[in-house]
Amino acid sequence: MTIQRQYTLPNCNLILEGLSANATDPLSPMSVLMNVECQLPGATDATLTGGREFLDGLVAAVSRYGQQLISGVTRPANAPGEAPPLVDLKPGDGPYHHLIVRQESSGDAPPQDTEATAPLDVRLSTVQFYDLMEAVDQLLADGQTLPDLQAQFQSIPRRLVRPAEPTAKRVAPPVIGATALAAAGISLFFVPPPDFESSRSDQESATPTDTLD
Repeated sequence: MTIQRQYTLPNCNLILEGLSANATDPLSPMSVLMNVECQLPGATDATLTGGREFLDGLVAAVSRYGQQLISGVTRPANAPGEAPPLVDLKPGDGPYHHLIVRQESSGDAPPQDTEATAPLDVRLSTVQFYDLMEAVDQLLADGQTLPDLQAQFQSIPRRLVRPAEPTAKRVAPPVIGATALAAAGISLFFVPPPDFESSRSDQESATPTDTLD
């Protein structure tokens, strides 16, 4: 039995069609993916379609690029001679991002013209990208759809991470401030109270008045 799952956001509509392992149980999870469609209204009129390879590439690209935006660490480009991924995300000018989708490989498909197989470059705003990332997150959180599908995060190389500020350096200013405050309080404790000279009016009020015999 064919199952359809749809994850809809204002700027992204992700639709999956597949089969369940138990055809007689409508509540059984989708275990086999037949087709996936990714619609990005406002960014492109084209519908991005493909199979499991396309979906895996989309999840990997969104997970990797989202991690890059959150961490602020830009990963190096592909090594020379390394085949580009099926789906990729790259930063663009200003608040824009480029979703690049290449043709899904097929071992039986004959070679086609280069222009016909040129990758599709979709420019996304930050809001549009976050809607795409939210749709992918909803898919990954849905245990009824492709339970084996997981986010693909990569550890950040140590050489790309900016060294953290030493603990002693971060703690020193507050410690110094507290020490100075304590020292000031101790020094004030030993200062004798000021001796105020009584005023003329106080002296007159303090002198007893003479009484008449």
